[in-house]
Amino acid sequence: GSAVYTGAATTFKNNLFVDKGLSKVATVWLSSDKCGFHNNIFSGVQTAIFESGAFDLPITYNIFHKIGQDIVNQNGISVSKDNVFIFDVLLDGASDNLDADPLFVGGDDYHLQATSPAINAGSNEFAPSVDFDGNPRPVGGAADIGPYEFGGKPTPSAASISLSANPATLTADGTSKATLTASVK
Repeated sequence: GSAVYTGAATTFKNNLFVDKGLSKVATVWLSSDKCGFHNNIFSGVQTAIFESGAFDLPITYNIFHKIGQDIVNQNGISVSKDNVFIFDVLLDGASDNLDADPLFVGGDDYHLQATSPAINAGSNEFAPSVDFDGNPRPVGGAADIGPYEFGGKPTPSAASISLSANPATLTADGTSKATLTASVK
Protein backbone atom coordinates (compact mmCIF):
# COMPACT_ATOMS: atom_id res chain seq x y z
CA GLY A 1 0.00 0.00 0.00
CA SER A 2 0.87 3.66 0.10
CA ALA A 3 2.08 5.69 3.05
CA VAL A 4 -0.12 8.65 2.08
CA TYR A 5 -3.18 8.76 -0.18
CA THR A 6 -5.00 11.96 -1.00
CA GLY A 7 -7.68 13.07 -3.38
CA ALA A 8 -7.74 16.55 -1.84
CA ALA A 9 -5.64 19.61 -2.52
CA THR A 10 -2.50 19.02 -0.45
CA THR A 11 0.92 20.65 -0.34
CA PHE A 12 3.74 18.45 0.91
CA LYS A 13 6.65 20.55 2.14
CA ASN A 14 9.65 19.95 4.37
CA ASN A 15 8.96 16.25 4.88
CA LEU A 16 11.18 13.24 5.20
CA PHE A 17 9.73 10.22 3.37
CA VAL A 18 11.81 7.14 4.22
CA ASP A 19 10.69 3.61 3.41
CA LYS A 20 11.61 0.86 5.83
CA GLY A 21 10.18 -1.85 3.60
CA LEU A 22 6.50 -1.16 4.30
CA SER A 23 5.38 0.43 1.03
CA LYS A 24 5.85 -1.57 -2.13
CA VAL A 25 3.52 0.56 -4.28
CA ALA A 26 4.03 4.30 -3.73
CA THR A 27 4.97 6.58 -0.90
CA VAL A 28 2.40 9.21 -1.92
CA TRP A 29 -0.59 8.32 -4.12
CA LEU A 30 -2.53 11.23 -5.60
CA SER A 31 -5.85 11.54 -7.34
CA SER A 32 -5.93 15.33 -7.30
CA ASP A 33 -4.34 17.87 -9.60
CA LYS A 34 -4.16 20.38 -6.73
CA CYS A 35 -1.11 18.96 -4.94
CA GLY A 36 2.47 20.12 -4.76
CA PHE A 37 5.82 18.84 -3.45
CA HIS A 38 8.43 21.28 -2.18
CA ASN A 39 11.61 20.94 -0.13
CA ASN A 40 11.15 17.21 0.72
CA ILE A 41 13.45 14.22 0.97
CA PHE A 42 12.35 10.88 -0.51
CA SER A 43 14.86 8.15 0.36
CA GLY A 44 14.80 4.39 -0.10
CA VAL A 45 11.26 4.37 -1.46
CA GLN A 46 10.00 2.15 -4.27
CA THR A 47 7.97 4.86 -6.04
CA ALA A 48 8.05 8.36 -4.58
CA ILE A 49 4.87 9.81 -6.13
CA PHE A 50 2.10 8.02 -8.01
CA GLU A 51 -0.44 10.12 -9.86
CA SER A 52 -3.67 8.51 -11.01
CA GLY A 53 -4.11 11.19 -13.65
CA ALA A 54 -2.03 13.28 -16.02
CA PHE A 55 -1.33 16.20 -13.71
CA ASP A 56 1.35 18.85 -14.05
CA LEU A 57 2.15 19.18 -10.38
CA PRO A 58 4.66 21.60 -8.94
CA ILE A 59 7.49 19.33 -7.78
CA THR A 60 10.33 21.64 -6.74
CA TYR A 61 13.39 21.64 -4.48
CA ASN A 62 13.24 17.94 -3.53
CA ILE A 63 15.83 15.24 -2.99
CA PHE A 64 15.07 11.83 -4.55
CA HIS A 65 17.66 9.49 -3.01
CA LYS A 66 18.01 5.75 -3.64
CA ILE A 67 14.64 5.43 -5.35
CA GLY A 68 13.77 1.78 -6.00
CA GLN A 69 11.71 2.08 -9.18
CA ASP A 70 10.07 5.39 -10.08
CA ILE A 71 10.49 8.95 -8.97
CA VAL A 72 7.04 9.67 -10.37
CA ASN A 73 4.65 7.22 -11.97
CA GLN A 74 2.13 9.30 -13.87
CA ASN A 75 -0.91 7.21 -14.72
CA GLY A 76 1.32 4.30 -15.70
CA ILE A 77 4.02 6.42 -17.40
CA SER A 78 7.21 6.15 -15.40
CA VAL A 79 9.88 8.73 -14.73
CA SER A 80 12.48 6.28 -13.44
CA LYS A 81 15.37 6.60 -11.04
CA ASP A 82 17.72 6.45 -14.01
CA ASN A 83 16.23 9.62 -15.48
CA VAL A 84 16.69 12.06 -12.61
CA PHE A 85 18.33 14.65 -14.87
CA ILE A 86 15.51 14.35 -17.42
CA PHE A 87 12.92 14.42 -14.62
CA ASP A 88 12.66 18.22 -14.60
CA VAL A 89 12.14 18.22 -18.37
CA LEU A 90 9.55 15.40 -18.58
CA LEU A 91 7.15 16.89 -16.05
CA ASP A 92 6.16 20.51 -16.66
CA GLY A 93 5.84 21.39 -12.98
CA ALA A 94 9.15 19.83 -11.89
CA SER A 95 12.17 22.07 -11.36
CA ASP A 96 15.15 22.69 -9.09
CA ASN A 97 15.23 19.13 -7.76
CA LEU A 98 18.61 17.82 -6.65
CA ASP A 99 20.45 15.73 -9.25
CA ALA A 100 23.47 14.75 -7.15
CA ASP A 101 24.44 12.77 -4.06
CA PRO A 102 22.87 14.81 -1.23
CA LEU A 103 25.69 13.81 1.17
CA PHE A 104 23.55 12.87 4.14
CA VAL A 105 25.37 12.21 7.43
CA GLY A 106 24.51 8.52 6.93
CA GLY A 107 22.58 5.59 8.32
CA ASP A 108 19.18 6.85 9.42
CA ASP A 109 20.53 10.40 9.85
CA TYR A 110 19.27 12.66 7.06
CA HIS A 111 21.07 15.78 8.24
CA LEU A 112 23.38 17.26 5.60
CA GLN A 113 27.16 17.12 5.59
CA ALA A 114 29.07 20.42 5.24
CA THR A 115 29.72 19.86 1.52
CA SER A 116 26.17 18.83 0.57
CA PRO A 117 24.82 20.39 -2.64
CA ALA A 118 21.45 20.66 -0.85
CA ILE A 119 22.74 23.43 1.46
CA ASN A 120 21.21 26.80 0.51
CA ALA A 121 19.56 25.09 -2.48
CA GLY A 122 15.97 25.04 -1.18
CA SER A 123 13.21 27.61 -1.27
CA ASN A 124 12.59 30.11 1.51
CA GLU A 125 8.99 30.29 0.29
CA PHE A 126 8.38 26.66 1.25
CA ALA A 127 10.56 26.49 4.38
CA PRO A 128 9.18 27.08 7.86
CA SER A 129 11.08 29.39 10.21
CA VAL A 130 12.50 26.40 12.13
CA ASP A 131 13.67 22.94 11.04
CA PHE A 132 12.79 19.52 12.51
CA ASP A 133 15.36 20.08 15.28
CA GLY A 134 13.99 23.51 16.21
CA ASN A 135 16.90 25.31 14.55
CA PRO A 136 16.15 28.65 12.88
CA ARG A 137 16.19 28.77 9.09
CA PRO A 138 17.43 29.80 6.70
CA VAL A 139 21.09 29.88 7.69
CA GLY A 140 22.79 31.51 4.72
CA GLY A 141 21.12 32.81 1.59
CA ALA A 142 18.40 30.19 1.22
CA ALA A 143 16.86 27.29 3.12
CA ASP A 144 18.43 23.87 2.69
CA ILE A 145 16.48 21.21 0.79
CA GLY A 146 14.73 18.91 3.24
CA PRO A 147 13.56 19.27 6.82
CA TYR A 148 16.98 19.93 8.42
CA GLU A 149 18.99 23.17 8.20
CA PHE A 150 22.77 22.75 8.16
CA GLY A 151 24.61 24.97 10.64
CA GLY A 152 21.50 25.99 12.52
CA LYS A 153 21.72 26.31 16.26
CA PRO A 154 18.68 26.00 18.48
CA THR A 155 17.54 29.10 20.28
CA PRO A 156 18.82 28.72 23.85
CA SER A 157 16.23 28.34 26.54
CA ALA A 158 16.25 30.53 29.61
CA ALA A 159 18.48 29.37 32.44
CA SER A 160 16.81 28.17 35.56
CA ILE A 161 18.29 28.55 39.02
CA SER A 162 17.12 26.65 42.03
CA LEU A 163 18.54 27.27 45.49
CA SER A 164 18.02 25.20 48.57
CA ALA A 165 19.85 24.74 51.87
CA ASN A 166 23.66 24.47 51.78
CA PRO A 167 25.03 23.38 49.38
CA ALA A 168 22.81 24.86 46.65
CA THR A 169 22.68 23.60 43.07
CA LEU A 170 22.79 25.90 40.05
CA THR A 171 21.33 24.45 36.85
CA ALA A 172 21.64 26.17 33.46
CA ASP A 173 19.62 24.96 30.45
CA GLY A 174 19.08 21.64 32.21
CA THR A 175 22.44 20.35 31.00
CA SER A 176 25.22 21.53 33.33
CA LYS A 177 25.51 21.62 37.10
CA ALA A 178 27.76 23.50 39.49
CA THR A 179 27.88 23.57 43.24
CA LEU A 180 27.30 26.89 44.94
CA THR A 181 27.97 27.32 48.61
CA ALA A 182 25.77 29.93 50.28
CA SER A 183 25.07 30.84 53.80
CA VAL A 184 22.01 32.49 55.26
CA LYS A 185 22.53 34.84 58.21
